[in-house]
Amino acid sequence: MNYDLLNDSPIDYKDRIQKEINERYTGTKKIRKDAVQLCSFLVTSDKAFFDELAPEEARKNMQIHQQYQNRQQQKPKRKQQQWELER
Repeated sequence: MNYDLLNDSPIDYKDRIQKEINERYTGTKKIRKDAVQLCSFLVTSDKAFFDELAPEEARKNMQIHQQYQNRQQQKPKRKQQQWELER
């Protein structure tokens, strides 16, 4: 029951991340070669939860989690987080 909710077909993540960096990075310093370029997360639940769901219900559940995460990423950062980034 593993699937990608963001891409219709398999992608090369290394190329995709590099493209995003090239398009969005506005800094003046070169990015370190050993810099972390991608962090990901996994949404899961226990087996019993998914055993009770039809495949389309399980996919809908994951889409709801994805929408929640998208909203969380769009929220402004808290002052403490901004301060930590500036340090």
